[in-house]
Amino acid sequence: IAMPASADHDGYIFCTAGSCPSGTAAGIATAVANNSIVGGTSVSSPVFAGIVALLNQSQKSSGMGFINGTLYSFAASNSSAFHDVPAGTYGTGPGNPSGNVVPCTKGTPNCTTGTMGFKTTTGYDEVTGLGSVDAHVFVSQWATSSGTPTVTVLTPVSESVDYQSTTPVAISATVTPTSGIGNPTGNVTFYNGTPATGTAIGTVALKGGVASLSYNASKLAYLNGNKGIYYITAKYAGGGGFASSTPASPVTLYVNYFTVAVTPATVSVSSPGQTGTANVSATLFGNLNGSGINYTCSGLPAGAACTFGTVAPSGSASLSIATTAAGLHWPSFNHQQRIFYAFLLPGLLGVVSLSTRRRALRALQLLMLVTLLTLVGVWVACGGSSGSGGGGGGGTPAGTYAVTVTGTSGTLTNKASVTLTVQ
Repeated sequence: IAMPASADHDGYIFCTAGSCPSGTAAGIATAVANNSIVGGTSVSSPVFAGIVALLNQSQKSSGMGFINGTLYSFAASNSSAFHDVPAGTYGTGPGNPSGNVVPCTKGTPNCTTGTMGFKTTTGYDEVTGLGSVDAHVFVSQWATSSGTPTVTVLTPVSESVDYQSTTPVAISATVTPTSGIGNPTGNVTFYNGTPATGTAIGTVALKGGVASLSYNASKLAYLNGNKGIYYITAKYAGGGGFASSTPASPVTLYVNYFTVAVTPATVSVSSPGQTGTANVSATLFGNLNGSGINYTCSGLPAGAACTFGTVAPSGSASLSIATTAAGLHWPSFNHQQRIFYAFLLPGLLGVVSLSTRRRALRALQLLMLVTLLTLVGVWVACGGSSGSGGGGGGGTPAGTYAVTVTGTSGTLTNKASVTLTVQ
C-alpha cells in the first residue's frame, strides 16, 4: 500500500499541548510555523497500524492475525478502499519518470541502462502497491464483506469412546468464510443434537478459526433413549463482522456401555454334584460388540465352578454352575492314632484266626488279613483323612449363596447378581 512519507509534501503535523494548545486551525498553523511536521516510514507505518487497530476494534476481535495476504482479495472486490496510482503521474529522477526510478552508473550492480527502480502502472505495482488507503471505506467494507461463514465439525465422521474411559473426547470445529475476507471471531457452541432440540455440550472461543473442546464421555447421559449414539453438531454465534452460521452437519459419536442381567435370578441345585443353568444377557449402548465381553463369577461356595458358553454379538451367553458331590470320608485320626490302628487291626485278626481250628476259615481269614493290611498300609502312607474336605472331600455344602457375574470389555465393567441354592 502507499502512505505519505515526506515531511515536505503532506507531512504529519504534531499538534501537542505546547505547539497548538487550542487544537484549533490557528493552533495547527502555529505548529506548522514551528516546524512541527514530520514524515518518513517512521510515521507512515504506525499510521497504517492505527488504521488496522480501528479495523480490529470494529470487528470486536481479540486479534486480526496476519492480514497481508487478504488485502489483495479484499482490494479485488472493494476497489474504492484503495486509490490507485496510475502511470505518468508521480516520480523522481531524470525527466521525472513515474515511479521511483533513479540514476545509476552503468556496470554497477543491477544497473544496466543508467537508471534503476520501478514505475507506477494501473493496478498493483511495486512502487505504490494497491494504492493509497481510504481508511473509512477500508474499515467499513471489511466488516460488511465478511458474509456468513460455514462451520465444519472436525471430529471424525464416527468416533467410539468407552463411557468409563478417562480419556476425554476431542471435539473441534472450524469456521470458514463463504464470502469476503477476514478471520471470524467469537464463540462456537457444540450440541448433542440440533441447537433447537438438543443439549448444549459446551461453548468455546475461536482461535485461528478453530474451536476445540475436550469433553468427558462419562458426563453424557447414556441412558437417554438414544442407545449411546450421539449426533454432535456446532453453531457459530457470529462476530468480527461475520453473521451467525447455520448448524454444522452432525457427526456421530458412539458412547459405549453395557448392562448385564441373569435369568432366572435364582439357580437351584437339587443336591451336591448336580449342575444348574441360567442365561446371561447384555444391553448394549453405542457401537459395542457384545462378543467382546468376557464373563466371570465370584462368590461361589467350595467345590462349585461356573462356565460360560460362547458370547454372541448381542452379549448373551449360557451360564452353568456345577457343584461337587460328597466323596468317601475316612475317620479323622492323627499320625500316632493311624500307626496304632495299623498294628491293632492285624493283631485282632490274628487273635481271631488262632481261635478257630477249621482250615477253611483259616484260608479265608488269611485272605482278609492280607487285604486289610494292604488297605491300612495305603491309608497310613497317604496320610489318612484331614477333615471333611480330605480323603474324597465333603462336596459343595448345602445352602444359599449370592453369586456375582461380572462382564468386562476394555475399560468397561458391569455386574449382575444370581442366587445359587444347593439343597
